[in-house]
Amino acid sequence: MDISSITSVGAYASQRATAEAREEASLRVARMAIDGQEDLALQLIESVTPLDESADLSALGQNVSVRA
Repeated sequence: MDISSITSVGAYASQRATAEAREEASLRVARMAIDGQEDLALQLIESVTPLDESADLSALGQNVSVRA
């Protein structure tokens, strides 16, 4: 019985499992980062005060500065 082929198969399986574990860990970190960014974006959106609907916007865009 050739033990070297069994050893190489075991080593390959171990390397593959390690690679899969690293890949899963990096995906989890990426998901956590995306979730954190999502939370920050939601906080930013919620922190913006809405425009008062009774504000007079009739003069908006009437004065344009042409100086550069």
